[in-house]
Amino acid sequence: MKCTAISRIACAVVICAIAFTNVGALLGGSIVPPEQMTFAIAHAIRLRIDDYFAEHRQVPTKLTDLPEPTDPLRDPSINDGWGKPFEYRPQQDGSVLLQSSGGDEGNSLLTFRFSVLDPTDKADQMPVKLTFVGMETVEMGVRAYASEHHKLPASLEDVYPIAESVLAADGWGALLEYGPRPDGSVILTSHGRPGGMQMFSLQFNVPGVKPTGPATTATEPSNAVPTSPASDSPP
Repeated sequence: MKCTAISRIACAVVICAIAFTNVGALLGGSIVPPEQMTFAIAHAIRLRIDDYFAEHRQVPTKLTDLPEPTDPLRDPSINDGWGKPFEYRPQQDGSVLLQSSGGDEGNSLLTFRFSVLDPTDKADQMPVKLTFVGMETVEMGVRAYASEHHKLPASLEDVYPIAESVLAADGWGALLEYGPRPDGSVILTSHGRPGGMQMFSLQFNVPGVKPTGPATTATEPSNAVPTSPASDSPP
């Protein structure tokens, strides 16, 4: 059964709060579902990578290179919500990839890919947080739709009526690009600030959807433009 508009908004507000602070630690880590914690931790790692780049002018080669956060409310973990280490791969366009294999049942694969930002430029920080919220909200909606209809939606309009399309937007107000894949997964993409050179994407699998082709990943070439620090990033 699809979520109502009110429940989607409630979910988004909760996720947004998680993304802003280390809510898992504050609440004892026992009431936040592991998938939502994975979104929160991925966002916290993104902020730490931004800080690392600002100091070293390159992204870290591995997550263990990241220093412990100085903000006590920022989650220090480099494991996903199931307690498993994120797979981390810097990309040649300057973006980075974080992948969570999900729980033991293998139904919650989550692959985040995002541009590195200047942490001193505060203008983009809130929109990026809201983009993570939008992606989580759409991911929940697509999975709910697939559970009811046993197929992926043809477009996000099948999940969100026009009146609710704000729930499928990124932090800059643009609708997320929706890309169903032959392997039954979905890629959501935001190109960030209008006129900017940014990219944020999420790939997730959808249980119960029959694949029509081979598996593909978010590391394959895309139409995304390179991020601004790409020339300083390691090959």
